[in-house]
Amino acid sequence: MTIGLNNREFSVNASIELLMELNDWKNRDAFQKAIGHFSIEFSRLELGVTELASFSIDDIRYWQVEFKNVFGLSLEVKRDLVKKFIKKEIPDIYPTWKSINEQIGLLNHERRHLIHGTGESYLFHTKMTTTIKNNGIVESKTYTISDIKSITNRVAHVNTGEHGILGSFNTEFKTAAINWYNQNAARHERIVYKVNNDIVTDWKG
Repeated sequence: MTIGLNNREFSVNASIELLMELNDWKNRDAFQKAIGHFSIEFSRLELGVTELASFSIDDIRYWQVEFKNVFGLSLEVKRDLVKKFIKKEIPDIYPTWKSINEQIGLLNHERRHLIHGTGESYLFHTKMTTTIKNNGIVESKTYTISDIKSITNRVAHVNTGEHGILGSFNTEFKTAAINWYNQNAARHERIVYKVNNDIVTDWKG
């Protein structure tokens, strides 16, 4: 059904839908909640990369000191520290890290949009559009609440899914790094690494 008004036709049904959307403040709350969950999960990811970077040093006994040194570095720099260390010292696990690192790069791009992008108001709409400058080019992306939740799930998978940097890959990386360190360390300086009270390093003490 349509009606004429000032020589223009308006769909009654479409107008009602628009009014319902404009008055749906739940969209604002849902977007804020979804972005909040994404931000928290991504913070866990960055913390995991920071820990890996702090182990990417010659004397792993001082990883906690290195953690403070790398904490304030950009995510890109931390990722590069891990990449260089793995390629040079423990290359057997590089293919796994390469896959993880690629996913982190894609997710960090989403983070730039969701956290730092200039966004058009999503207070009264079911979609939001963000804009960033990427390699000198202005780039815009549109997200629904479902999109953001899906991206958050991808971050969670990198954290704790198969080969998670807070899970199995964390253990695999530390075990390989400590085994490498022990091969070059004096006997009294070697490290025994345990997971769930089980020694996982080659050196058992």
